[in-house]
Amino acid sequence: SSNLYSVYAVTSANRLYVWGNNSAGQLGTYNTAAVQQPILIPSLSSIDVQSVKAVGAGDGATSYALTPTGSVYVTGDNTSGQLGIDYGTSVDLTSYTLLSTVTDVAAIYVVGEAKNNSIWFVSTNGQVSAAGFNNALSPLGCPQLGDVTGVANVSALSGGARAVSKIVGHTNGKLRTMFALTSANELFGWG
Repeated sequence: SSNLYSVYAVTSANRLYVWGNNSAGQLGTYNTAAVQQPILIPSLSSIDVQSVKAVGAGDGATSYALTPTGSVYVTGDNTSGQLGIDYGTSVDLTSYTLLSTVTDVAAIYVVGEAKNNSIWFVSTNGQVSAAGFNNALSPLGCPQLGDVTGVANVSALSGGARAVSKIVGHTNGKLRTMFALTSANELFGWG
């Protein structure tokens, strides 16, 4: 996975290596210094990583590491609460931190650019949660407006026979249109 000038590589042994731009701490190296060649992430060196989602560029970049057991680790810019941690929106992270409010995550979907990122987590039991940039023109799909610091349930897409198989979006700055496809071939749209 990659975002502008940052690269993330998961090996066949499920270890995460990173290099490149790190101005928002998005590489998870405990600082914001650029990394010239691939290095193993210290905070995840004993944790299996299945995949990484990265979004944004420069000072607005974030990344999300998903483990085979459904745990999520986050790092980088948190301007809009897009890391899903309830530390407030001005607290960025420079090392991968366990997001304890979501469990058994099967998929992560990120949409956005720069500091206006949004994220959706789909769990193995069909629960859909979201965090980050959230206004009337770019809603997350949860009842409240305003950036979500922490994780909010997206009840219209959660549970029952509505197993979300994909979430996609189109963004143009702060304007966003989102779609979710369920395993029953239902299409939901918002934004």
